[in-house]
Amino acid sequence: MIVELHNKFGNPQQIECTRLVVRDGKHGNPLVVVLEHSPGQLWTAQAGDEKFSRALHLMGIPDTLVVESLDDLSTPKTFSEQLLR
Repeated sequence: MIVELHNKFGNPQQIECTRLVVRDGKHGNPLVVVLEHSPGQLWTAQAGDEKFSRALHLMGIPDTLVVESLDDLSTPKTFSEQLLR
């Protein structure tokens, strides 16, 4: 797959890849993963999906997004941050 990156109104950059992780800019929590398991065959998962934790695990990403209430969506915390509370 080709990922096209846009930052404001500058020239977009294109990168060829087979795995993509989108993280929030404030805490670095994973929000979306995309896996290309064969050319043109994509598997996606986003935070809140039942398969999201499994997708992170399959990609070797140890992070887990923990949400205690819908109000917490504005300030998501990683599992590690929750353990330190």
